[in-house]
Amino acid sequence: MTNKELRAEWKKRVAAFKASGQTAKEWAKENNVKLNRLHYWCRKYKEEAPSKETKWSPVEVDYSDATQTNSNITVKIGKASIEAKPGYDKNLLRDLINTLSGLC
Repeated sequence: MTNKELRAEWKKRVAAFKASGQTAKEWAKENNVKLNRLHYWCRKYKEEAPSKETKWSPVEVDYSDATQTNSNITVKIGKASIEAKPGYDKNLLRDLINTLSGLC
C-alpha cells in the first residue's frame, strides 16, 4: 500500500469512527485497529483541519420535566453528560463542551 493509499484509508477510518458515536477504545476493538494508531491518525487529521471552521454540536432538549421549577440543565455530548446548576461557571461549561466536542 502506498503512502497516499494509506492516508486515504485512514481518513475513511477516522471519519467512520467519528460518525459512529463510539469511544475510541470500542471502535478500535470492533474494527480490529490498534488504539494508539487510531489516536495518531485522529490527531494528524485534526491538525490538518481548518482551525476557523465552525463546529456545531447536536442538542437534545427534554421537555418532560418542563413543569418543574428545577433550573438545572444537563448537556449530553456523546456518552458524556454535564449537569449545570444555578450559579455555574459559564466559561468552565464552555471549555468542557469544546473539549468533549473536539475529542476524537
